[in-house]
Amino acid sequence: TEEERGGRPLRAQIGQRLDEAGRLVDGNAIGDPLMVANLQLTLAATQRSLNQYEKARPLAEKAFRTREAELGKDHLETLAAAQAVGLALESLGESAEAISLFERVLAKRKSSLGVKHVNTMDAHRLLAGTFGSAGQRKKGLDLQNDAYRKIQQLQGPSHPQTIDCLNRLAKQTWAYSEDKALAEKLFEDLWKRRIEQYGETHYKT
Repeated sequence: TEEERGGRPLRAQIGQRLDEAGRLVDGNAIGDPLMVANLQLTLAATQRSLNQYEKARPLAEKAFRTREAELGKDHLETLAAAQAVGLALESLGESAEAISLFERVLAKRKSSLGVKHVNTMDAHRLLAGTFGSAGQRKKGLDLQNDAYRKIQQLQGPSHPQTIDCLNRLAKQTWAYSEDKALAEKLFEDLWKRRIEQYGETHYKT
């Protein structure tokens, strides 16, 4: 590969190709605006996984505007796009805007899907984490504890969403609580669950 020959790092190569893909699907390149929006959200998620948040944001925002225009502001797919925008905003340090989006998503999902639906719980845990990064530490930690309890009851202790929420709870407890022993216990629990889920040598473990 180019990286093996001393060229650009693989992350940079992938990033360039994602930029090219983003330009290809932009506007009316494909015709169906909702199909374009779906592709933009996929590209945005991939850019976030590469920590390219400044590139993920415009892709998610375009998809959100399209779904809002085509489906309505309260449609579940529009809310999913709003959540993608919120994730990019949080990662860029724009916590206040992210909180506003996550609160709207959570409220609409509660009314449409119910408080125990998996997507409602997902919005719950994301909002909790954003409150913590915005400096509202106690509120964020309380919300994250509540989200973890509910998600574990709904999904079970070994579900990936439960484990992800436990990861967020452990990090927030370590950062925002004086109870470091509790944080260590949460991390130990997280470690054991990831061994069960992925094995001892997996990078997440």
